[in-house]
Amino acid sequence: MTSMKRQCAMIDAVRYVSARKLTGSIVECGVGLGGNSMLAFLVSRQRQELDRDLYLFDPFIGMVVPSGHDVAIDGISARQHLIDGACK
Repeated sequence: MTSMKRQCAMIDAVRYVSARKLTGSIVECGVGLGGNSMLAFLVSRQRQELDRDLYLFDPFIGMVVPSGHDVAIDGISARQHLIDGACK
């Protein structure tokens, strides 16, 4: 369900986190069929990093509308990202 470009981005992201020994869990919101989480698990396993937790969340009925509390690290609201098309 995910494009090849986004799959590559997920693989690169997990490799980045692993290479820098960043701690924490991997969380996927809006899981669908779980393909991205499976990629994250396989890359983690390939790197012999099996102590990282994976959390998968899916509302099964579509994502909720972003509120004023949903703001990215750059200060731009999730609502604005959706309007600008950044979350396609």
